[in-house]
Amino acid sequence: MSAKNPSLRDRFWDFASYSFIFFLVASIVGPYSIVVFSSFKSRQEIFGSLNLIPTAPTLEPWMAAFDALGGPLLNSLMIATGTAALSLLI
Repeated sequence: MSAKNPSLRDRFWDFASYSFIFFLVASIVGPYSIVVFSSFKSRQEIFGSLNLIPTAPTLEPWMAAFDALGGPLLNSLMIATGTAALSLLI
């Protein structure tokens, strides 16, 4: 039993397919990674540096976001908890 060697055309289409998949995944994952890494940067570092990874990571933007959304987030949590409890009782 001998293994069948793939032809040059088969190898080309394999390479083309994997290259397309790689660039598709990179174009989808890339922007999300930029957003996640930027969420740990200060405002000065976002606009003043082209580094992807923050040099001095901080949680201040997260704290500011939760301070601004604290009331509405608490309201949503109360409604979701009440709805889940009510649906379990019914």
